[in-house]
Amino acid sequence: MKRLLRSLLLGAILSALLCVGALAADTNDPGIYNIKTNDGVTITPKKADNSAITDVGGYYANAVKFDVTASGLTGKENAQCLLLVLKGDASGNAPTTPTAENIVYINQAEKDADGKASFTDTDAAYPKELRTGTYYVYLVSEGSAFKADAPAATFQYDQKYTLGDVNDDGAINSGDAMLVLQHSVRLFTLSARQQLAADVNMNNKIESGDAMQILQYSVHLIKEFKEAM
Repeated sequence: MKRLLRSLLLGAILSALLCVGALAADTNDPGIYNIKTNDGVTITPKKADNSAITDVGGYYANAVKFDVTASGLTGKENAQCLLLVLKGDASGNAPTTPTAENIVYINQAEKDADGKASFTDTDAAYPKELRTGTYYVYLVSEGSAFKADAPAATFQYDQKYTLGDVNDDGAINSGDAMLVLQHSVRLFTLSARQQLAADVNMNNKIESGDAMQILQYSVHLIKEFKEAM
């Protein structure tokens, strides 16, 4: 029954494709800005495909991940260094303790003999989600403890999009799926911001699978978007 419903919904979307007008390009892209780091810590924002970004006035448009390098870490050689990225509260203040609700990224890497650790390339920090607000980056190495008021770095993020809401009308529905399908068959080109909202399965591609998940979400067949395997 679900398969039939999906087929009918997709057929309706495809039949309506040519009736939907193109949206104007949006140059107001989401991004990371106002990066502040402690001595010895470097944050390098990147796009989803790991490509570098040239900032404009300290604003890194379309950044969704970032390299982290640090020196002067405590502990023995090969000791593990924990990287935590936490979302601040509604007022932008640092969380008092890490919780499932505020942790957006967690990883660990070995510290070398010179007290350095790197989270780069495929190990770059890639938060599970970034919404408008302030984020706190913590590095906890051997012999040190988590201190909420002593982050290694902070940055702010301007979201400017909601995952699934491709046309930015405050709702996730078949209209968003139509835009995704139009883009996938090159009838229309989504802006960079719209592409971020459209890539609901987070595989760095805009395709029919994204449209299908948006349709499923709109009719409550799924409660959240699922990452492509």
